[in-house]
Amino acid sequence: MSRVHKMLLIVIAILILSASQLFAFENFHGHKGRPHPKLDSLFEAAVSLDKSTEGMALVDACIEKYGGLEKLKTVKSIRQSWRMEIAGTRDTVDIVKTWAPNKRLLIKTYYDGNMERKILRGDSAWFESHDTVSFVEGNRYKGFLFSYLTLGMPVSIKTETFAEMKYGVREGDSLGYIYMLKTDSLMIVIGIDPADNLIKSSEGVIFQGKQKSIYQNIFDGHKLVNGYWTPNYQQDISLWMTMGRSKMVNCEYNKEVADNFFTVESDKLSY
Repeated sequence: MSRVHKMLLIVIAILILSASQLFAFENFHGHKGRPHPKLDSLFEAAVSLDKSTEGMALVDACIEKYGGLEKLKTVKSIRQSWRMEIAGTRDTVDIVKTWAPNKRLLIKTYYDGNMERKILRGDSAWFESHDTVSFVEGNRYKGFLFSYLTLGMPVSIKTETFAEMKYGVREGDSLGYIYMLKTDSLMIVIGIDPADNLIKSSEGVIFQGKQKSIYQNIFDGHKLVNGYWTPNYQQDISLWMTMGRSKMVNCEYNKEVADNFFTVESDKLSY
């Protein structure tokens, strides 16, 4: 087993061992190291998006910043390549994310000559590792769906169906937050900076009764790629633990992707 793989397994083991305590907290990891505001009070204080002039204006400004709704709706694929440095080590992994509309997502992770895949296709998802394919459901599926919706932002705000949408701000935080309840057990929260109307954070909240697991992406260093604003850096936080920081290596928009690319047989195709 490679050193990088061992480090990944150690981090996962720590998360699993800590899960029972971490689930007891009812808060988000604050933006860029700020204190953890409580989720329940934040959501309760937020107002319905369609009743908030400030919230609707921020969403409209964000969508316009990214190119406008009609342009964003025509995006047929996004392919991002990242180099991630694992927290606490100098080890790196390469991650390639391929997104397409209609719940299609493939995430490949490369380390020491090995590759793992996360595949989302509609209401089904799989995880492939070392020639083993596992069907993904429940909370793991929701984690895949969170990644898909995040990559599709901000147009997902307008094109996806959400049970409830709210707008709110947080004390000591300059961002405006859009809370999107996808199902009764999955919420996506994006933080938009009103100074430049760019998305600076995305939080995925998976509910298990009164318990919650929270995943956060923090974005910075945005730049224009083929006319689309794209983050150059991403910090991944899982259950309040920083997993690593990634730098964008390459990004492509609107490249042709075969529909059966998003299947467990995708290793037979090239992209």
